[in-house]
Amino acid sequence: MKGEDLRSFTQDELKDRLKELGEKPFRGTQIFEWVHKRRVKNIAEMTNLSVSQRERLESDFYISLPRIEEELVSKDGTRKYLFDMGEDIFVESVLMKYSYGNAICISTQAGCRMGCSFCASTIG
Repeated sequence: MKGEDLRSFTQDELKDRLKELGEKPFRGTQIFEWVHKRRVKNIAEMTNLSVSQRERLESDFYISLPRIEEELVSKDGTRKYLFDMGEDIFVESVLMKYSYGNAICISTQAGCRMGCSFCASTIG
């Protein structure tokens, strides 16, 4: 992807970056809210910006979104996902459904000690 990921900026960093590009700092707040509060998937959805502003943004920025690389489903309904975060970064996640609710495990490779049989984090 070309440009910079809008999701990687703090609000203040985004205001400063847009100011460098000749935009008024309040645009940084608007864009930050679109990305982090309204969770838009692309710049074209930012309808309080003019079409020309959105086109300029699209030439310098993008919004990264995780993509499901692989999904495995066990007999008991447990789902294991491999998410591609971009830039050769992958995250594993498992959704486990119980009678009392759902649980999710996200592998951070930080040494989880839950001991789930399907997870490589506890193999040592």
